[in-house]
This record gives sequence, structure tokens and C-alpha cells, in this order.
Amino acid sequence: MRHIDVLSRNSLPVTMMMSECQETIAAKRRSQLDDDETKKIWEQIQLGKTEDYCIMNNLLYKMINNEALIVVSGSMQPNIIRHVHDRHFAVEQEKLIKTDYWFKGMRLKIEKYVQNCIDCILAEKKSGKLKG
Repeated sequence: MRHIDVLSRNSLPVTMMMSECQETIAAKRRSQLDDDETKKIWEQIQLGKTEDYCIMNNLLYKMINNEALIVVSGSMQPNIIRHVHDRHFAVEQEKLIKTDYWFKGMRLKIEKYVQNCIDCILAEKKSGKLKG
């Protein structure tokens, strides 16, 4: 009963709470500087060639609707998606990730992760009388 299943889940704000210690911030910054795509954006900011991005607290952010979203490098994207998906919020995953993070191709990467999730595959397994 999918409509009842939601009642057994944690509330959204508690689920997305991530403790940000200095180590994780430093790791995010290192991953941003190691990634070729984000490194180019850092260079454009230093040259004053872009207004869509900014640097705050030594992290790269993308400005969308006057909100600063952390730019996630390629190496950290699977970790962010896994963190949200492992709580199995199905439809809301992209919305939850978009509240704090930004990266190119987010929707496709989330869909690919969900399609390869063993728990999701087993939950969607058809039961009952088989066709043919």
C-alpha cells in the first residue's frame, strides 16, 4: 500500500540534515578543485567572467533564484545521490537534492541510480500470475 508507506518514513528535514564538519567542507573543496569542470568555473570566477557562480567559505556555489547551491563535483555526485536515495523517497529525490546542491544532468544521474538499485528492483518485482 504505497499511500500508507509514506507515513512510515522519516520527515524530510531530518532526512536531509547533513553534519558539515571542517573535514567534509575541506573534502568538498578538494573535490571541486580536482574536478576539471569545476576547476574551469573557479578560474572564470577569478577572472570575473561569470555571475552565475560565486565562492563562499572556500566553496563553489551556483546562484539559482537568489539561492546559493553547492556545486557538486563529479566524484561526489554518487555520494550525494546515494545519501538521499538510500532513504527511498522515490519521487522527491531530485527535489531534496536541489535544495542544497547543483550539478549538470542531475535528473538523468538520479534515474540511472534508481534503475540500478537492488532494493527498488526487488520492490517493483511483479507478483501473482505471470503473463503467457
